[in-house]
Amino acid sequence: MKKLLALGLISASLMAGEIQFGKGDFSLNGGFVGVNGSTDVTSFSIFEQHKELFSSKWFYNYDITWYDSDDLNDKQSTLNQLQPVVNTTAYKLEGLDVNLAIGRDVIKKSGIGLALGVTLPWIDSENNSDNGDDAQETLKKTKTEIMTYKVGPMIAMRKSFNEYIMGYANATYAYQTGNIKNKELDVDQNVDGTYFNYGFGIRFQPFKTEKKLGFVTLKPKLYFTLGYKYNKWVVKDVSLDVSGKGLNYKSDLNLETSVAYLGVGYSF
Repeated sequence: MKKLLALGLISASLMAGEIQFGKGDFSLNGGFVGVNGSTDVTSFSIFEQHKELFSSKWFYNYDITWYDSDDLNDKQSTLNQLQPVVNTTAYKLEGLDVNLAIGRDVIKKSGIGLALGVTLPWIDSENNSDNGDDAQETLKKTKTEIMTYKVGPMIAMRKSFNEYIMGYANATYAYQTGNIKNKELDVDQNVDGTYFNYGFGIRFQPFKTEKKLGFVTLKPKLYFTLGYKYNKWVVKDVSLDVSGKGLNYKSDLNLETSVAYLGVGYSF
């Protein structure tokens, strides 16, 4: 019974974390015949900034985020430099970004570690051309799917100001590799690039309590967070033309999100 209780408490501790709701900005640059623009984005996250492993100096963290943007409308400036056609395309981002890390504290509750992750976004493109161009009519709607794996160093820091308020920050820089697909354009391309993110916030814990369960003492904590996080994905040398013109145009594809968020969490 004691073993089952201990395993249950460990499992509950590992599942602890917070739920975040964020609003901010999504930017798309390059890779789609020179598109460049930004629009609003909404994010939903399951997040843990720093959780120690078995009362040791080792810790883990995770950030699992779903992104959903508004339409980004662009007139494809690169295409329009080549021909007098006003061809507006709307882009919409959706997808999942998963980041997991394990590290070791160097100073109190601050340390360094190794981050692993996978990014699974897709971008819907809708071409509103009405100029009678058969190629553009055929490619009115396309979906670009991206899947990359990433690995790199991370840093996590936190500082308590008093028994109720704590500040925290984290950053990751990683190499990523994967694949980009667009069935309508017959694109299936291996890609490489980089990933960078950072975030910071304030955590407010309104009360503390202790619960004794046999030989184990729990300190359950309900807390609230307010923060900001920025993510940038760079995919190198993408050859992807959603205009239907068959242009041999390569560029880096940059995806950026910056959101402010509110969170509520619980830990043991």
